[in-house]
Amino acid sequence: MTDLINIFNSREIATGIWIIIGLSWALSKVAVRTSMLVLLRSVFNPYLSTLVLLTWIYVAVLVFLLKLVGFWSTEFLKDSILWSLCSGLFLLFRQIDSQDHRTIFSSVAKDNLKLIVVLQFLTNTYTFHLVIELLLVPFWTTLGMLIAFAQFYERYKPVRTFLSLFIILPSFMVIVYAAWKGLSDLQNFATTVTLRKFLLTPLLALALTPWIFLTQLYMAYESASVSLRVGNPKARSLRRYIKWRLIKHFGLKLGPLQRFNNSNSFRLSHIQTKEEVENILNNL
Repeated sequence: MTDLINIFNSREIATGIWIIIGLSWALSKVAVRTSMLVLLRSVFNPYLSTLVLLTWIYVAVLVFLLKLVGFWSTEFLKDSILWSLCSGLFLLFRQIDSQDHRTIFSSVAKDNLKLIVVLQFLTNTYTFHLVIELLLVPFWTTLGMLIAFAQFYERYKPVRTFLSLFIILPSFMVIVYAAWKGLSDLQNFATTVTLRKFLLTPLLALALTPWIFLTQLYMAYESASVSLRVGNPKARSLRRYIKWRLIKHFGLKLGPLQRFNNSNSFRLSHIQTKEEVENILNNL
């Protein structure tokens, strides 16, 4: 247990214990096992698996570059892996699902330059004893789920308001405890290693934005390609010509390409000549 604590803090260990308990209970139910198998088949489809694998390779290259410039060291390995498995993938799929493609970098920057990021780093650095964390993890999880659920229904607005106010006191107590521990341990906390550890995840998030943009761009061109494969049959040479014309016309302009797909998918599926393609593009 001592070796485990040296790698993971008490909150991470408590979270892992509750995940194991939750999975063990879930897998004991036949209906849940069946649903999980369906979910796993969806998650591990070739397209999604390839995207996740390429994203991890991209992050590995970023980490290698940070190591080359002397920023990254092996003591950040755990944080890099956890970020890649959780926050990195969440950021990728959230931005892909977002329609506000114009502000990928700025939205990620704003998310990582807020005071809450500093407080989260502080509270994750100085955690409570494992026994207390084992009680706090389900408490925060349940409270968060209740607030999220209440947001979907207007009739639960008073409940949402009450829970949002209720969460202030325990959150304040956690922040005060972490701040007190940090000040008490200032000699070890106020170091360049701590600063680099704090900056690691924001840097990875910002550096991931070009990959997110390229992924969105690929998906936009793939959407146009799907439109060409449905509807009226088309010669392969015509499909290749249309794809080439779209790339030549839009290039890296993600927004115009997405708007084009939204308003012209039906027309793309019924194109029969090169002249029709030129007419559509010339009238944009």
